[in-house]
Amino acid sequence: MSAQKTAETIHRTGNLREVVPAEKEAAFIAADPLAGDMHVFEGPANDAREATIVQRLLEGGPLSVIVLGATHDLSDEVRAVGNCEYQRVFVAGFPE
Repeated sequence: MSAQKTAETIHRTGNLREVVPAEKEAAFIAADPLAGDMHVFEGPANDAREATIVQRLLEGGPLSVIVLGATHDLSDEVRAVGNCEYQRVFVAGFPE
């Protein structure tokens, strides 16, 4: 199930107030994570993209939930903010 479908499903149950995009389009385009034949999640543009994701999460209030692919790790960006907590969870059976 895609991250968007997962979030929509949780929202329909009433456990989430709203579902909003985690990314700003400009940061996503600049990072170009779908370049070539593989996903690219590194480099300064991707660092800026992930920082933008964290900022959008903070704008959402005291608790935000995000569903990302396993290659995403926002730890550095969250540490840079300093006043929030980040819990990374993997589904059962997913190789870490």
